[in-house]
Amino acid sequence: MANSERRFLDVPAAVALCLGLELAGACISPVSLENRPCPCASGYVCCDSTRTCLRAGQVCSIRGSAAGGGAGAPAAGGQGAGAGEVGVAGAGEAGDGSAGSAGAPPAPSWQDVGADVLTPEPTNAPNLALDAAGTPHLAFRACGPCAPPEEAVSKPVVARYAGVWEVLPSTGLPAQIKMSPALHFDQAGNPVVLTEEGLHAFDGEEWLPAPALPFPPSQEARLARDDQGRFHTTAYDHELAEIHVVRLEGSSWQRVGAPIPGDGANAGLYLAGAFAYLAHSRPVELTGTSEFVVRRFDGVAWEIVSTFEGSGLELALSPEGTVYAAIREPQSEAARILQQAGDGWLNLGVFPASLGAPRLELSAGGTLYMTNVVGSFVNVLRRAGGAFEDLDSAALGSGMTLPVLRIAALGSADVPIVAFLVDPGVRVRKYE
Repeated sequence: MANSERRFLDVPAAVALCLGLELAGACISPVSLENRPCPCASGYVCCDSTRTCLRAGQVCSIRGSAAGGGAGAPAAGGQGAGAGEVGVAGAGEAGDGSAGSAGAPPAPSWQDVGADVLTPEPTNAPNLALDAAGTPHLAFRACGPCAPPEEAVSKPVVARYAGVWEVLPSTGLPAQIKMSPALHFDQAGNPVVLTEEGLHAFDGEEWLPAPALPFPPSQEARLARDDQGRFHTTAYDHELAEIHVVRLEGSSWQRVGAPIPGDGANAGLYLAGAFAYLAHSRPVELTGTSEFVVRRFDGVAWEIVSTFEGSGLELALSPEGTVYAAIREPQSEAARILQQAGDGWLNLGVFPASLGAPRLELSAGGTLYMTNVVGSFVNVLRRAGGAFEDLDSAALGSGMTLPVLRIAALGSADVPIVAFLVDPGVRVRKYE
């Protein structure tokens, strides 16, 4: 079928036609030490797509191909993951991997997942997602051109880690965006992004559009997938100030429950197992602060679970229905971490929160992780033995945005991975 005649009628079905990716194209070559065969000199990394050297801070660009096989062909359920059960494990530049004395494994530490992504120049906090094989992917806004400022535009960028960060083709994506692109994967393991123009799925060559949403996505909308592989997100009716939770079923978006009065700027959707929760804000005129509402979908409607006064709210939800919340206190740089217990909440601690509510993430085994910013410094904590422990956060340094945290699995061990904006670029690190 000709490209002009292609339609994105069903996300999983359309992208399942992709048989693989053939990584092609040359690495950027500004100095003489580049384009030499791997292994590379100090200050350079190996570009897996061509097995040649690339200056740190640059990325390989890749060209999609319908042909399968070759370097970077997807493993079963994934997108060309590296060695080990998690796609970032075994990467040469992420540490020497040497064992300690008497054969004991080395203590975990924060290690770079590739060099900082500098081009295209990121302009906002990245979204980070791991495919089924544990391979990290990024989605962010980048400027192009960046100067002069009055002529700068933001465009979507999606990159995949394969020894170095490789930028996926942008054919089919909007030329200009305002919201941060949300990132997920379909059942075939192909990246899917959400922008204000709707959903787009990568087929190995280009991004195919899904049917249009009934309303524009809510600001900073999230993309979730249920256990049947159906995508969900939040749309916002600005005229009526209503939040719509919608689900993609075949070739159309269906509303999930009735519209909800609220602020579309702070709507977060969380799915796990058979459970669906929504967190959103609604203005409180008398106090000048926002009231945050936690709702649970009971199969018919979004019933209110709790309300909180604060300036930010994040949730984490397990497949068994355990709910955690991070609430940034009103007019304060502190946040409470709570766990739902019956009709109430248990207080798990109060922590600094300089840039919004801390983000929460649960590992596959149910361990709770938290990331926040204290001053300008990135922190990652893990709850173990009834208390939070710091994961050597001093080694992470400073960041310009609240980090995104994901937990990969390496055997029975968790591998926390964080991504955050630095000056310049996006930095991704793992704790292994």
